[in-house]
Amino acid sequence: MRKSNWLHSNLQSFESYGISFLGKILSKQDADSILRSIKASRPFDSNLFLSESEFASNQEFRGVNPRPGRNFLETIASALDPIDKNARLDGLVSKLLGDEYYLLDRKVVCGIPEWNMPPWLRSRLDGRAINNLGAYIKPEYRDITYFYGIDYHQDLIDWPEREPNFITLYVYLDDVGVDDAPLTLLAGSHHLGATEFPHDLELSDPTDRIWTYKSSSGEVECSEKKFMAGAGSAAIWHACTLHGTTPPKSTIARISLRYLLTSRQIGNRPNIVDIMNTKLFGSVSQKTTRRDQSSFGEIVKSGNKLIESVVDK
Repeated sequence: MRKSNWLHSNLQSFESYGISFLGKILSKQDADSILRSIKASRPFDSNLFLSESEFASNQEFRGVNPRPGRNFLETIASALDPIDKNARLDGLVSKLLGDEYYLLDRKVVCGIPEWNMPPWLRSRLDGRAINNLGAYIKPEYRDITYFYGIDYHQDLIDWPEREPNFITLYVYLDDVGVDDAPLTLLAGSHHLGATEFPHDLELSDPTDRIWTYKSSSGEVECSEKKFMAGAGSAAIWHACTLHGTTPPKSTIARISLRYLLTSRQIGNRPNIVDIMNTKLFGSVSQKTTRRDQSSFGEIVKSGNKLIESVVDK
Protein backbone atom coordinates (compact mmCIF):
# COMPACT_ATOMS: atom_id res chain seq x y z
CA MET A 1 0.00 0.00 0.00
CA ARG A 2 1.29 3.46 -0.88
CA LYS A 3 2.44 5.54 2.08
CA SER A 4 -0.31 8.15 1.66
CA ASN A 5 -3.02 5.47 1.41
CA TRP A 6 -1.63 3.62 4.45
CA LEU A 7 -1.63 6.80 6.52
CA HIS A 8 -5.13 7.84 5.49
CA SER A 9 -6.59 4.37 6.05
CA ASN A 10 -5.11 4.02 9.54
CA LEU A 11 -6.10 7.51 10.64
CA GLN A 12 -9.65 6.91 9.45
CA SER A 13 -9.86 3.59 11.30
CA PHE A 14 -8.47 5.07 14.51
CA GLU A 15 -10.83 8.04 14.49
CA SER A 16 -13.87 5.87 13.75
CA TYR A 17 -13.22 2.78 15.86
CA GLY A 18 -10.44 3.72 18.31
CA ILE A 19 -8.33 0.93 16.76
CA SER A 20 -6.12 0.49 13.74
CA PHE A 21 -4.28 -2.62 12.55
CA LEU A 22 -1.07 -1.39 10.93
CA GLY A 23 0.27 -4.50 9.26
CA LYS A 24 3.98 -5.23 9.54
CA ILE A 25 6.14 -2.45 10.91
CA LEU A 26 9.08 -4.78 11.68
CA SER A 27 10.82 -7.15 9.32
CA LYS A 28 10.81 -10.83 10.28
CA GLN A 29 14.56 -10.54 10.82
CA ASP A 30 14.23 -7.62 13.24
CA ALA A 31 11.35 -9.27 15.13
CA ASP A 32 13.33 -12.51 15.40
CA SER A 33 16.39 -10.66 16.71
CA ILE A 34 14.40 -9.04 19.54
CA LEU A 35 12.59 -12.28 20.33
CA ARG A 36 15.83 -14.28 20.54
CA SER A 37 17.25 -11.79 23.06
CA ILE A 38 14.16 -12.09 25.25
CA LYS A 39 13.99 -15.89 25.09
CA ALA A 40 17.70 -16.21 25.90
CA SER A 41 17.27 -14.17 29.08
CA ARG A 42 15.22 -16.70 31.11
CA PRO A 43 13.19 -19.92 31.04
CA PHE A 44 9.60 -19.54 29.89
CA ASP A 45 8.25 -22.45 31.90
CA SER A 46 7.42 -23.28 35.52
CA ASN A 47 10.92 -22.13 36.54
CA LEU A 48 9.73 -18.54 36.16
CA PHE A 49 7.56 -18.94 39.24
CA LEU A 50 7.95 -18.86 42.98
CA SER A 51 7.07 -22.04 44.84
CA GLU A 52 3.81 -22.00 46.76
CA SER A 53 5.69 -21.74 50.07
CA GLU A 54 7.94 -18.90 48.77
CA PHE A 55 4.88 -16.96 47.67
CA ALA A 56 3.04 -17.61 50.94
CA SER A 57 5.95 -16.32 53.01
CA ASN A 58 6.21 -12.98 51.20
CA GLN A 59 3.08 -11.97 49.31
CA GLU A 60 3.66 -8.87 47.20
CA PHE A 61 0.99 -7.64 44.80
CA ARG A 62 2.22 -4.10 44.14
CA GLY A 63 5.48 -3.05 42.52
CA VAL A 64 5.96 -6.39 40.76
CA ASN A 65 5.88 -5.17 37.15
CA PRO A 66 8.63 -3.57 35.02
CA ARG A 67 9.75 -0.09 36.05
CA PRO A 68 12.72 2.20 35.29
CA GLY A 69 15.86 0.32 36.27
CA ARG A 70 14.01 -3.00 36.06
CA ASN A 71 12.82 -3.21 32.47
CA PHE A 72 14.24 -5.75 30.04
CA LEU A 73 13.94 -3.37 27.10
CA GLU A 74 16.50 -1.08 28.70
CA THR A 75 19.09 -3.79 28.00
CA ILE A 76 18.37 -3.99 24.24
CA ALA A 77 17.53 -0.37 23.42
CA SER A 78 19.44 -0.31 20.10
CA ALA A 79 17.55 -3.39 18.85
CA LEU A 80 14.36 -1.31 19.06
CA ASP A 81 15.56 1.24 16.48
CA PRO A 82 13.43 -0.30 13.70
CA ILE A 83 10.39 0.75 15.77
CA ASP A 84 11.73 3.93 17.37
CA LYS A 85 13.06 5.28 14.04
CA ASN A 86 10.29 4.00 11.78
CA ALA A 87 9.41 6.97 9.56
CA ARG A 88 5.99 5.65 8.51
CA LEU A 89 4.99 4.95 12.11
CA ASP A 90 6.32 8.34 13.23
CA GLY A 91 4.19 10.07 10.60
CA LEU A 92 1.06 8.32 11.84
CA VAL A 93 1.69 8.95 15.53
CA SER A 94 2.56 12.60 14.83
CA LYS A 95 -0.87 13.05 13.26
CA LEU A 96 -2.58 11.42 16.25
CA LEU A 97 -0.59 13.03 19.08
CA GLY A 98 1.23 15.99 17.56
CA ASP A 99 4.83 16.39 16.46
CA GLU A 100 6.19 16.54 20.01
CA TYR A 101 4.77 13.22 21.21
CA TYR A 102 7.00 11.16 23.48
CA LEU A 103 7.40 7.73 25.03
CA LEU A 104 5.43 7.26 28.24
CA ASP A 105 6.29 3.59 28.76
CA ARG A 106 7.39 0.47 26.92
CA LYS A 107 7.86 -3.10 28.04
CA VAL A 108 7.81 -6.76 27.06
CA VAL A 109 4.46 -8.48 27.60
CA CYS A 110 4.22 -12.26 27.78
CA GLY A 111 1.10 -14.42 27.63
CA ILE A 112 1.77 -17.61 29.62
CA PRO A 113 0.12 -20.90 28.59
CA GLU A 114 -1.45 -23.05 31.27
CA TRP A 115 1.15 -25.79 30.90
CA ASN A 116 3.93 -23.34 31.88
CA MET A 117 2.43 -22.65 35.31
CA PRO A 118 2.80 -24.76 38.47
CA PRO A 119 -0.41 -26.60 39.43
CA TRP A 120 -0.89 -24.68 42.69
CA LEU A 121 -1.06 -21.41 40.76
CA ARG A 122 -3.52 -22.65 38.14
CA SER A 123 -6.11 -23.42 40.80
CA ARG A 124 -5.49 -20.12 42.59
CA LEU A 125 -6.09 -18.09 39.41
CA ASP A 126 -9.16 -19.93 38.19
CA GLY A 127 -12.01 -17.54 37.40
CA ARG A 128 -10.16 -14.29 38.16
CA ALA A 129 -10.97 -11.25 36.06
CA ILE A 130 -7.38 -10.14 35.52
CA ASN A 131 -4.44 -12.49 35.87
CA ASN A 132 -1.32 -10.36 35.97
CA LEU A 133 1.24 -12.88 37.18
CA GLY A 134 3.90 -10.51 38.55
CA ALA A 135 3.25 -11.41 42.20
CA TYR A 136 4.03 -15.07 41.48
CA ILE A 137 7.17 -14.53 39.38
CA LYS A 138 10.67 -14.81 40.83
CA PRO A 139 11.98 -11.29 41.56
CA GLU A 140 14.86 -11.53 39.06
CA TYR A 141 12.39 -12.03 36.21
CA ARG A 142 10.01 -9.15 37.01
CA ASP A 143 11.48 -6.95 34.27
CA ILE A 144 8.76 -8.33 31.95
CA THR A 145 4.97 -8.33 32.42
CA TYR A 146 3.36 -11.79 32.41
CA PHE A 147 -0.34 -12.56 32.19
CA TYR A 148 -2.78 -15.44 31.87
CA GLY A 149 -5.97 -14.13 30.31
CA ILE A 150 -7.18 -10.58 30.90
CA ASP A 151 -10.81 -9.48 30.73
CA TYR A 152 -11.84 -6.46 28.67
CA HIS A 153 -10.22 -3.34 30.14
CA GLN A 154 -8.92 0.10 29.19
CA ASP A 155 -5.26 1.05 29.37
CA LEU A 156 -6.41 3.92 31.56
CA ILE A 157 -6.82 1.27 34.27
CA ASP A 158 -3.23 1.98 35.39
CA TRP A 159 -3.63 5.78 35.30
CA PRO A 160 -6.20 7.09 37.81
CA GLU A 161 -7.24 10.70 37.13
CA ARG A 162 -5.24 10.86 33.89
CA GLU A 163 -6.98 11.98 30.70
CA PRO A 164 -6.67 9.66 27.67
CA ASN A 165 -4.03 11.72 25.89
CA PHE A 166 -1.98 8.64 25.01
CA ILE A 167 -2.23 5.70 22.65
CA THR A 168 -1.04 2.11 22.83
CA LEU A 169 1.22 0.56 20.20
CA TYR A 170 1.38 -3.24 20.38
CA VAL A 171 3.87 -5.25 18.32
CA TYR A 172 3.86 -9.03 17.87
CA LEU A 173 7.29 -10.67 17.81
CA ASP A 174 6.03 -14.02 16.57
CA ASP A 175 3.14 -15.24 14.45
CA VAL A 176 -0.07 -15.06 16.49
CA GLY A 177 -3.01 -17.27 15.58
CA VAL A 178 -6.26 -18.16 17.30
CA ASP A 179 -4.54 -20.42 19.87
CA ASP A 180 -1.81 -17.92 20.78
CA ALA A 181 -3.84 -15.50 22.94
CA PRO A 182 -4.47 -12.93 20.21
CA LEU A 183 -5.55 -9.53 21.44
CA THR A 184 -9.29 -8.99 21.17
CA LEU A 185 -10.57 -5.42 20.92
CA LEU A 186 -14.04 -3.85 20.93
CA ALA A 187 -14.37 -1.44 18.02
CA GLY A 188 -15.95 1.88 19.00
CA SER A 189 -15.83 1.20 22.74
CA HIS A 190 -13.71 4.32 23.27
CA HIS A 191 -16.79 6.48 22.64
CA LEU A 192 -18.03 5.96 26.22
CA GLY A 193 -14.85 7.51 27.64
CA ALA A 194 -13.22 6.48 30.90
CA THR A 195 -15.18 3.87 32.88
CA GLU A 196 -14.35 1.75 35.90
CA PHE A 197 -13.23 -1.88 35.62
CA PRO A 198 -14.94 -4.39 35.53
CA HIS A 199 -16.96 -2.85 32.71
CA ASP A 200 -20.68 -3.31 32.06
CA LEU A 201 -20.61 -5.67 29.07
CA GLU A 202 -22.99 -8.22 27.61
CA LEU A 203 -22.44 -10.41 24.56
CA SER A 204 -25.65 -9.43 22.77
CA ASP A 205 -24.96 -11.33 19.52
CA PRO A 206 -22.84 -14.47 20.07
CA THR A 207 -22.87 -15.36 16.37
CA ASP A 208 -21.41 -12.09 15.11
CA ARG A 209 -19.61 -11.36 18.40
CA ILE A 210 -21.33 -8.04 19.11
CA TRP A 211 -21.10 -6.67 22.66
CA THR A 212 -23.40 -4.16 24.35
CA TYR A 213 -21.29 -1.82 26.45
CA LYS A 214 -23.05 0.42 28.98
CA SER A 215 -22.10 3.23 31.32
CA SER A 216 -23.89 6.05 33.09
CA SER A 217 -23.36 8.08 29.90
CA GLY A 218 -25.18 5.68 27.57
CA GLU A 219 -24.48 2.52 25.65
CA VAL A 220 -22.82 1.43 22.41
CA GLU A 221 -22.83 -1.73 20.33
CA CYS A 222 -19.25 -2.89 19.69
CA SER A 223 -18.01 -5.53 17.29
CA GLU A 224 -15.22 -7.81 18.49
CA LYS A 225 -11.99 -7.64 16.50
CA LYS A 226 -9.29 -10.29 16.92
CA PHE A 227 -5.74 -9.20 16.18
CA MET A 228 -4.24 -12.27 14.52
CA ALA A 229 -1.16 -11.49 12.46
CA GLY A 230 2.41 -12.39 11.61
CA ALA A 231 5.62 -11.51 13.41
CA GLY A 232 6.40 -7.79 13.21
CA SER A 233 2.74 -6.79 12.90
CA ALA A 234 1.36 -3.97 15.04
CA ALA A 235 -1.87 -2.42 16.22
CA ILE A 236 -2.65 0.90 17.90
CA TRP A 237 -5.63 1.92 20.01
CA HIS A 238 -7.12 4.74 22.06
CA ALA A 239 -6.61 4.70 25.84
CA CYS A 240 -10.37 4.13 26.35
CA THR A 241 -10.65 1.22 23.90
CA LEU A 242 -11.65 -2.01 25.63
CA HIS A 243 -9.36 -4.95 24.92
CA GLY A 244 -8.35 -8.25 26.48
CA THR A 245 -7.18 -11.76 25.74
CA THR A 246 -7.99 -15.33 26.59
CA PRO A 247 -5.22 -17.63 27.94
CA PRO A 248 -3.01 -19.18 25.25
CA LYS A 249 -4.14 -22.61 24.14
CA SER A 250 -0.80 -23.31 22.47
CA THR A 251 2.27 -24.51 24.36
CA ILE A 252 4.35 -21.46 23.41
CA ALA A 253 4.40 -18.22 25.38
CA ARG A 254 3.18 -15.25 23.32
CA ILE A 255 5.83 -12.51 23.61
CA SER A 256 5.09 -8.98 22.39
CA LEU A 257 6.07 -5.35 22.89
CA ARG A 258 3.76 -2.70 24.33
CA TYR A 259 4.46 1.01 23.91
CA LEU A 260 2.49 3.88 25.42
CA LEU A 261 2.96 7.13 23.49
CA THR A 262 1.61 10.46 24.70
CA SER A 263 1.17 14.03 23.50
CA ARG A 264 3.05 17.07 24.68
CA GLN A 265 0.70 20.07 24.65
CA ILE A 266 2.15 23.05 22.79
CA GLY A 267 0.06 26.19 22.61
CA ASN A 268 -3.48 25.64 21.38
CA ARG A 269 -2.83 23.20 18.55
CA PRO A 270 -5.14 20.24 19.15
CA ASN A 271 -4.14 16.89 17.68
CA ILE A 272 -6.48 14.13 16.48
CA VAL A 273 -6.63 12.40 19.86
CA ASP A 274 -7.41 15.72 21.58
CA ILE A 275 -10.29 16.29 19.17
CA MET A 276 -11.56 12.73 19.66
CA ASN A 277 -11.54 13.24 23.42
CA THR A 278 -13.80 16.29 23.15
CA LYS A 279 -16.40 14.04 21.48
CA LEU A 280 -16.46 11.24 24.06
CA PHE A 281 -19.90 10.59 25.53
CA GLY A 282 -18.66 10.20 29.09
CA SER A 283 -15.87 11.25 31.43
CA VAL A 284 -12.30 11.65 30.23
CA SER A 285 -10.83 10.30 33.47
CA GLN A 286 -11.67 8.26 36.56
CA LYS A 287 -10.49 8.92 40.10
CA THR A 288 -10.93 5.19 40.73
CA THR A 289 -10.22 3.04 37.68
CA ARG A 290 -10.88 -0.42 39.12
CA ARG A 291 -12.77 -2.24 41.87
CA ASP A 292 -11.36 -5.74 41.50
CA GLN A 293 -8.50 -5.52 44.00
CA SER A 294 -8.13 -5.88 47.73
CA SER A 295 -6.58 -3.04 49.75
CA PHE A 296 -3.13 -4.57 49.27
CA GLY A 297 -3.47 -5.19 45.52
CA GLU A 298 -4.56 -8.81 45.20
CA ILE A 299 -7.12 -9.52 42.49
CA VAL A 300 -10.24 -10.72 44.27
CA LYS A 301 -12.94 -10.16 41.66
CA SER A 302 -14.16 -13.36 40.01
CA GLY A 303 -15.70 -13.58 36.58
CA ASN A 304 -14.06 -12.88 33.24
CA LYS A 305 -16.60 -11.98 30.57
CA LEU A 306 -14.22 -12.50 27.66
CA ILE A 307 -13.03 -15.93 28.77
CA GLU A 308 -16.54 -17.03 29.77
CA SER A 309 -17.89 -15.98 26.36
CA VAL A 310 -15.65 -18.43 24.49
CA VAL A 311 -15.56 -21.40 26.84
CA ASP A 312 -16.24 -24.64 24.92
CA LYS A 313 -16.56 -22.72 21.66
